Amino acid sequence: MTVKTDINFRITGPCLSFLLRDSECSTSDQMGFLIGEKSSVTTQIISDAEMEEQKIETTISINGTYPVGLPFVFCSSLGRVDETTLKEVLNTFEKDVVGWYSFRRNSSSGVSLRETLLHRELSRVLSHDMAQYFVFCVITTSEADRNATNFLKFTFFSQNHRRLQPVSVTETNLGEPEDNIYRKSTVVDESFKRLKQVLRSVNGDNSKMAMTQI
Repeated sequence: MTVKTDINFRITGPCLSFLLRDSECSTSDQMGFLIGEKSSVTTQIISDAEMEEQKIETTISINGTYPVGLPFVFCSSLGRVDETTLKEVLNTFEKDVVGWYSFRRNSSSGVSLRETLLHRELSRVLSHDMAQYFVFCVITTSEADRNATNFLKFTFFSQNHRRLQPVSVTETNLGEPEDNIYRKSTVVDESFKRLKQVLRSVNGDNSKMAMTQI
């Protein structure tokens, strides 16, 4: 039996907006964690040749952020994590961490060597699954037109064969339900009929005028 694994990353629109806004409003570079959850769906597929295949689709959903302020709060300048301090910083959020982010002003959007080492450390300490499920977001800002215009750029990364590679993250928004179809309520309909009968008995031929006024 062959097994295929697909990984999807998602982030809610409000969460992404808050992440970018909070980073832009910060007075200096900062770091923080991405809060969310993991869900998996397993599908068994049997082909005409009676070959069995298993498909595992895993979705990492990011729905919150946990900023911790200045860098090096829980790690050294070389990217070594102090596990005791990290657990104190995260407290009850530790089990909900699905990744982390780094915000840098006037910097390239590439991943530094220290960030690569730090990602491996955080993935080892916090990730309860495979390393590729743990996501990293780099946010950078730059200025143009004599500081009149600010540009924000963000890129998500995931570890693949000990290297951090860019991954696609889908932004999800709160929208109307798919079955958003007007359904006639029988309770309201019967009440309206009774009201109409009362108006007719009171107003006689002027019932249409009375209904319009209501």
